[in-house]
Amino acid sequence: MTQVSLIAKIAAILAIVAALVGLGAYGASRHYAPIIAGLNQQIGKANQAIADDQAAFGTLKGAAELQNASILALQKEAASRAAEAAAAVAAAEKQNIAHQSRAAVLLASKPEAGSDVCAAASALIDAQIREDRK
Repeated sequence: MTQVSLIAKIAAILAIVAALVGLGAYGASRHYAPIIAGLNQQIGKANQAIADDQAAFGTLKGAAELQNASILALQKEAASRAAEAAAAVAAAEKQNIAHQSRAAVLLASKPEAGSDVCAAASALIDAQIREDRK
């Protein structure tokens, strides 16, 4: 019987150890369950914040790309307008030179001595206008 009682004692000790391990695991789960639940909740909030930030980043990125495209379009338009303005200034300067030379001719002309100065000037201007209309 000693062998049976030894086995029974070992089995009883193992049952007690198993019960203590089970109670320890149950106690640990009861202790850590609220902590784990709180951490899971924080992880959920952090994941939601990340998703919100990514959505906001996407919106801002789209707006920035649109603004950059608009700025580039405005820069191209400004360069085009500057080229047009430079061409217009060059054309105006060319016309100015022609008009200045015509004005110099008018100013340099002298009416005949003894003639009516106003009538001579009027005739000269009329002749210039007829020439311009040709």
